[in-house]
Amino acid sequence: MKRPDVGVGVPTVNIQLVRLSVSPKRITPEHIRALLPYQVFCFGSNEGGRHSKGAAKTAVQWGAHRSVPAGRSGQTYAIPTKPIDVRIALTLPEIAVYVEVFIVDAQAEPQTQFLMTAIGCGLAGYCAADIAPMFRASVSMANVCLPLSFWLALGFSVPICSVRTAITVAALPSTMPTPPKSASPSADQTLAPSAETSCLASLCLASATVHKRGGS
Repeated sequence: MKRPDVGVGVPTVNIQLVRLSVSPKRITPEHIRALLPYQVFCFGSNEGGRHSKGAAKTAVQWGAHRSVPAGRSGQTYAIPTKPIDVRIALTLPEIAVYVEVFIVDAQAEPQTQFLMTAIGCGLAGYCAADIAPMFRASVSMANVCLPLSFWLALGFSVPICSVRTAITVAALPSTMPTPPKSASPSADQTLAPSAETSCLASLCLASATVHKRGGS
């Protein structure tokens, strides 16, 4: 009796890790629970400025005003991915216009660190492969951090050690002044995973979301 081939019909995942292509300092933390004085939380919003769900709701605690649908507000920066009618999403060209404005604003504030979340990849229904190319101009900007899924979509390779660093807290870029000791990250701002498996899981999750449409 012939033995069945082991693994037949079971999908496999190939992960190739190469030399560091993007600094861990440029990867937005997976979870942000606190902001330092020089940091700005960037999130996807709607043109009605309601900020009632997803990352937009989180941004309210750092000064996002519900009357400000786009741009700076407190320690936040809103980029619309939905129109006033939140049942639909803005088109990619429409979102790109808002991203271009963000790039100009970020260039004007080199001492501010902008923590960009995966805008458009939640409630708006797009994926990282759709949105990430809009941020290609920010790759050379030391004060802009992008989520891991965006870096992967832009073709950058990120070793496991970089994932572990990225999901704790984004360090201050070397081109920016060192903040006072009183402004050091709090314990609540880090996840500090203890095993390589958690790092690998984060990398797999980010890789899976690069080309997968979801339901912020």
